[in-house]
Amino acid sequence: MKTYSFVCLLLFSGPLWATGQDWQFNGYLNQAYADVDDSQFIVGDDSSSFDLTEVMATASWQPWSAVRFAGALTYRQWGTLAESDVRIDYLFAESRWQLSKGHLGVRGGRMKNEVGFYSSTRDMSFTRPGIMLPQSIYSDYFRDAQLHVDGGDFFGRVNLGGGILDWHVMAGRSASSEDLTRNIFGEGDFGELDSNSFFSVDLEYQADEWRVGATYYKAGVEYHPGGVFFAGELDLHAWVLSAEYSWRWFELTGELLLGDRHTQGVYIPPAAGEIKDHNRGYYLEGRALLPENVELFLRYDDYVDNTDDDAGNRYAAQSGNPAYFAYSKDWTLGGRWLLNKDWLLAAEYHWIEGAAWVSPLLTRDPNQQAKDWSMLMLQLSYRIQW
Repeated sequence: MKTYSFVCLLLFSGPLWATGQDWQFNGYLNQAYADVDDSQFIVGDDSSSFDLTEVMATASWQPWSAVRFAGALTYRQWGTLAESDVRIDYLFAESRWQLSKGHLGVRGGRMKNEVGFYSSTRDMSFTRPGIMLPQSIYSDYFRDAQLHVDGGDFFGRVNLGGGILDWHVMAGRSASSEDLTRNIFGEGDFGELDSNSFFSVDLEYQADEWRVGATYYKAGVEYHPGGVFFAGELDLHAWVLSAEYSWRWFELTGELLLGDRHTQGVYIPPAAGEIKDHNRGYYLEGRALLPENVELFLRYDDYVDNTDDDAGNRYAAQSGNPAYFAYSKDWTLGGRWLLNKDWLLAAEYHWIEGAAWVSPLLTRDPNQQAKDWSMLMLQLSYRIQW
């Protein structure tokens, strides 16, 4: 924290004496509402909730052309998946060098990771596809293990073949909170999960109508036991492949996740050795860009927790829970209206079969979760740009 405090001092005191365009300040406020039928996802014991608030203030100071300091504070409450809290969202020092056809750079501190198209901007409603991101790729219950990285980032950009290639190589450890433990184990004294490592490589290429990307990441989590569980480790390995095609007023986007989950201990005795599961998720989304700054989209989102048990029959036999906890299939119809450059109104409706992304993962209650359920979400967003 001493390093963070030093960078904070530089970042927020810099604007007091910087001149010209050396500093910038931005912020946003998102307020959402969810109404859920036949599930406690997000809303808990109530069928609806306004406890879906995201507020962020960001600052950036560039004292020299090759050096930049940036940071953000965020307040976030996302229903039952994230308790209200103020946190450092990112805080880093960056240096970059211009090349003849691009640039190279390094960052150090706390950063957003670059998994897929939307991970680094997933909290900003103006830049994400809908109120709720596709859970097959951007899981909210595993958010803490995948989103923030305390460490370093080697990145670059180069003009290549008529397009632009961006890349990031990140290493460090994830910045987790109590939300991760609660989303896995539920309420009660079941121990604690701590992130211990994170590594990722991300490539993205954009040219004309096409944007394609590929990400590999590895996230490690340690478990300190409580209750009936065992000390252990959880390693997540995943490839995310992304593609987007834009033509006039239409966009088609798809992303595919191929993951491995290595578990030792936790819910199985350590003597049983390491258990390996393979999970798979993907979504396809068509978006229409209409006049008057209106967008409509239709999305299909599909996730299977274990590709060797697509229908969940093995899961049901081993856990005693219904098979539909092992997969999720989500159809979403939504729209957004940019009232002006600063205000955005969004709405979407989900028809869902299965509950693989409904927490808590290890202490589920079938009496509170139906196989087929639905969710209506509304959101109003405001952004500040100076």
